[in-house]
Amino acid sequence: MWICRFPYEFFPGFENSFHARISFDPTNRFCYSSDKPMDTNAILKFNPSRRSLVTAALFFLVTFSIATGEDLAKPQPLAAHPHAFIVQRLTVIFDDKGMAGIRVRWKFDEMFSCLLAEEHDKNRNGTLEADEITDLKKNAFDTIASQSYFTFVRIDGSPFKVKFVTGFAAILADRRLTYEFTVPCHVSAGAHAKRITIGCYDPSYYTAIFFARNNPLKIVGGDSFDIESAIREDPDTSIYFDLIHPWALFLSFRIKE
Repeated sequence: MWICRFPYEFFPGFENSFHARISFDPTNRFCYSSDKPMDTNAILKFNPSRRSLVTAALFFLVTFSIATGEDLAKPQPLAAHPHAFIVQRLTVIFDDKGMAGIRVRWKFDEMFSCLLAEEHDKNRNGTLEADEITDLKKNAFDTIASQSYFTFVRIDGSPFKVKFVTGFAAILADRRLTYEFTVPCHVSAGAHAKRITIGCYDPSYYTAIFFARNNPLKIVGGDSFDIESAIREDPDTSIYFDLIHPWALFLSFRIKE
């Protein structure tokens, strides 16, 4: 049996509001219950030998419906999102000329990590070897290349197209999958401040990406520059029927006087 936990960090506002257990019985039917509030995470149990992407996705929908109080007996829109959750940390890298790139670190929720592990951890040892990482990159990560790898950059208000990334790595540990990759983005510093906006989001909102509560940003090599930064909602960007304003990193830098 696999046990997947949804940390409350992925369900803002639902702390201490629900308790859900879902499991497979021997005939591969869903069993779930929702009862009194608990201080623990929601627990999902399922048998990997009976799991498919469809049933696992249905698992998530059942859990999310319990969490939000939605009635599964009522018709639900197929556009209900998100289905995957990421906690991210950004490292902005400087060289002697200015900004050189952004190192992105994404840590997936346990349920989605289990889905990807089922597909790509071929030897079922709970880690990813080099050939498995290559397969994961080709068949999972690279599918978001057409959407700028969910990384959207503006330089002084003008869009910067992310065409490629470097240094991709994937780590599977403690049932959580982590991606790391670098977005090359060279912006020379000057006497006047350069203003950079970095937003990581899925335009379809299938995946929700949140900045980590602790240490969401690191600056490397920026000693020669005056740097200011803030992480906040981006009012100029709207997704998912204009209901969501993704959060972004707002960065400005110039040569020290």
